[in-house]
Amino acid sequence: MSGLKERFFSEPLKLFDAVVLIVMAGLGLGMEISNVLGRHPSPETTVHLTLAVLALMGLHFCIERFSVMSRMERRTAFLDLAGIKSIPKAIQSEIEELMKFRHALRKLESQTYKSNEEFGDIAVGILKEHTRQLRGLSEGRLNVPRDWKILSYQKLMNHYRERFDAVSEDDLNYWASPATDAAEYLEIAESSYRQYNTQMTRIFVLNLSDLKLKTADVIRVLRRQEQAGIGWAVAIREELPYEVKHKEIPLDFVLHNGNKAVSLSRKRDRRYETIFATDNSEGHHLYQQMYKDLIPACWLVNQRFIDNYKGVLSHASRDENDFKKITLQRNKKLEGLAEIESKDGVFILVVTKPEETAGKVKKLVRLADDYRRPKPRKVNHKAVLRKVS
Repeated sequence: MSGLKERFFSEPLKLFDAVVLIVMAGLGLGMEISNVLGRHPSPETTVHLTLAVLALMGLHFCIERFSVMSRMERRTAFLDLAGIKSIPKAIQSEIEELMKFRHALRKLESQTYKSNEEFGDIAVGILKEHTRQLRGLSEGRLNVPRDWKILSYQKLMNHYRERFDAVSEDDLNYWASPATDAAEYLEIAESSYRQYNTQMTRIFVLNLSDLKLKTADVIRVLRRQEQAGIGWAVAIREELPYEVKHKEIPLDFVLHNGNKAVSLSRKRDRRYETIFATDNSEGHHLYQQMYKDLIPACWLVNQRFIDNYKGVLSHASRDENDFKKITLQRNKKLEGLAEIESKDGVFILVVTKPEETAGKVKKLVRLADDYRRPKPRKVNHKAVLRKVS
């Protein structure tokens, strides 16, 4: 009873319409009772009563039409808030179909509430996830759980076939462990390389301790990357420039086709996000710059990296000159320790054949140790002559 009262009194027009219908029913019923009892009203009274019923009926239809239009306006008011003035027929049919499925799901949830409550929980969780993704796509982002990373990565590689440039930091265990999805990840990359000749690079930012203690894993990971068609490079974390270390950008991302999209693993909420280049997006340029800043910090590279990395640079010739200036001081400090193997002087060690990988990784470890070891300061003492008696 209270629910019925709330329903009617919350909308006065509905209440008034109900009163009109009651009066119409009362007049019609009264006329019929009078006929049954043999109390026939005069013709003039009958005409007036009939006109009154017709007038009330017309008023009812007017109220009903107004109420329907008002409800429709309220239901479509959200479109004005979303900035939509008119809905194409294709989208209208999608909305209608979506509402139909949503209504059917609600009905099924209520039917299985007692017998299979878990079904409702699963359905709600999936709907929330898809709503979150739709909201992200409307902003030029694809945001999925880490469990969906491979599906998302496959979709991206199917569409962005020209370039793939990645940065990985301190995730040697991920690439070396058979328990992760790294093998599947590399299979997708290798397939793209074989089918579309995708140019691929990856910069590994590794701790010196990992290079020393997990040398075998490093060698195996680099060999597998090369087998997948990836040009790889190794930067030592301890030797990164201060400004690169302290930028608020995680060193774990992928650039697709240079500047079309950037994908990154968000460790704080275990999600995999892709930011697409749109008219309103600026964030992906920061990742391009970070990739460029890491290039002169790479000490060991394979030949494929040298062949491929310039394609991601916005101004290749200018950037190459910048790299030479940045590495000049480092190269001076390396005099007497190692010969710079790349022709442009940017990279210290270059693997030209896969079988050289093991030897060059071990050489990198020795070189980094020598480079970081404090050099003894030369002290010139003046000769003192003592008279010997």
